[in-house]
Amino acid sequence: MADNNFQDDFFGNHGFRRKSSEKLRLLSRYSEQRFLPFVKIPVEYSVIIAIAVLFLIIVSYAVGVERGKRLSGVESGSLREETVQPHEAINRSREPADFPEPERRRQAGDIVQLPLESHGVGSKASYPEIGDDESAKRHEGKISAESSYILQLASFKDETSAEKEINRLKRKGIEACLAKKGIWWEVYTSGYRTISEARRARRGLLTDYEDCYIKQIR
Repeated sequence: MADNNFQDDFFGNHGFRRKSSEKLRLLSRYSEQRFLPFVKIPVEYSVIIAIAVLFLIIVSYAVGVERGKRLSGVESGSLREETVQPHEAINRSREPADFPEPERRRQAGDIVQLPLESHGVGSKASYPEIGDDESAKRHEGKISAESSYILQLASFKDETSAEKEINRLKRKGIEACLAKKGIWWEVYTSGYRTISEARRARRGLLTDYEDCYIKQIR
C-alpha cells in the first residue's frame, strides 16, 4: 500500500490527473461562455451569429454599391442638363429672329388687309408688287381709284403658264391682271368697290378657282 502511494507520488500520476481535470473544467467553462461575462452562449450559437453578421455585412455592402451607382448616374444626368440648358436658352432666344412662325394658311373667302396708299387713276398700286425685270414690267397691273378689293385667283412659278391663264380669262370676258411677287406670278382681278361686289365675283369664280380669296387694298 505504501509502495503504491510512493509510486503515485514519485511519478506524479495523481498530480497529473488533478491538472487534467482542472484543464477540462476551464475548457468547458470557456465553451459555455462567450463575449459577455456571466452570459453563457454555446459554441454552435456563436458560429451561427458570426455567419449571420458576415452575411449582413456583405448584403449591406452590395446595397450601398448599387445605391452609389444610381446616385452617381442621377448626378451626372443633372450635370448634363445644366450643361445643355444654356445652349437651349440661346437657341430659344434666337428662334424668333432666325425661324419666324409661318403665317396661317389663307382660306377661301379670307379678307387680307394690305398697306393703304393714295392711288390716282392709272397709277401703280401698292398691290401687286412688281419686280424690276422687264418681263414683270410688261404685266404691270393697273388698279382704278374706285377699287377697294381685289380677288387673287391663282399663282404660278413660270410666266408662260400665268400668261395662258390670263388669256383664258379674257376669252371668258374677265379682265385679269398679272404681277410678279417674289418667285410667284399672281393672277388677280380688280375693280370691286365694296366687299359685297367682291364676294359676288368670288362666288362666280369658285368653280374654277377653289382657293381664290379677297384682298382689301383700301
